[in-house]
Amino acid sequence: MGLEPTQKKVHVRCIAVQRFRDDEIVEADVMWDVLGLLNQLGVEPAQALYAQMMATAKGEKVQT
Repeated sequence: MGLEPTQKKVHVRCIAVQRFRDDEIVEADVMWDVLGLLNQLGVEPAQALYAQMMATAKGEKVQT
């Protein structure tokens, strides 16, 4: 990713969605919270976007 090692411990959230047919998994997708990971690593564009998303989620007016 072009980042120097940080030695930081991080917590990465993900969600797995599986579709079953006759008790068998026929489709599976996993989505990772990449923005949250980059924010924890201190990647500045991610921090700005994360702050904007959190403000929007709280119903705060966001400057664009």
